[in-house]
Amino acid sequence: VDHDSYFQNMDETAFDVVSKYTNSKELVTVKDYRKKEGTYNMCKAIRDMIEDGRAEGIEQTKIENARNLLDVLSDEVIAEKIGLSIERVKELRREQVED
Repeated sequence: VDHDSYFQNMDETAFDVVSKYTNSKELVTVKDYRKKEGTYNMCKAIRDMIEDGRAEGIEQTKIENARNLLDVLSDEVIAEKIGLSIERVKELRREQVED
């Protein structure tokens, strides 16, 4: 698909059919900003979805790791070691207290 010019320059109807057929709400979401010269690049849309998913997964892993360390380390150390902002770590700590 990545090297097929058809998927790199799909018309809107074809893009919509593939999105519906694959039941991909994400493709529908990225459709609006993937339009180029009247066509849609399905390859770029899929690559962007994958990258967004990876980034989201990494962020969720950081949050989970930070939650696991709340009882053992200070907010500052967690933020530095996990790679989250100090504000986000403090927010996680508040959530822990509320639960």
